[in-house]
Amino acid sequence: MNYKLIARRVSPLLILGAFFAASQVLIASKEEPKQAEVEEPILRVEVMEAKPKTFRFSLDSYGFVEPKYQSNIVSEISGRVLSLSPQLQVGDWSKKERC
Repeated sequence: MNYKLIARRVSPLLILGAFFAASQVLIASKEEPKQAEVEEPILRVEVMEAKPKTFRFSLDSYGFVEPKYQSNIVSEISGRVLSLSPQLQVGDWSKKERC
């Protein structure tokens, strides 16, 4: 029988066995951790009664403002629009009964 072949096949098993034995020794010799008591911190809180208050603030912003709905007013007959009602203002809301 070839002893080199046997040694080549058995040596990985011997190495694994040695590492397993070493790990068991390390696990068995582990010390239990000390249990420390945790003290609850004392929280100091200042309490105030909430009162309603009104105030104004301004918000500076950049960008474009676009209308949600937009209408073009055109005449129903051919011709020119000479005047518009003073109730029609740029950016104003309008209702059907108003015009």
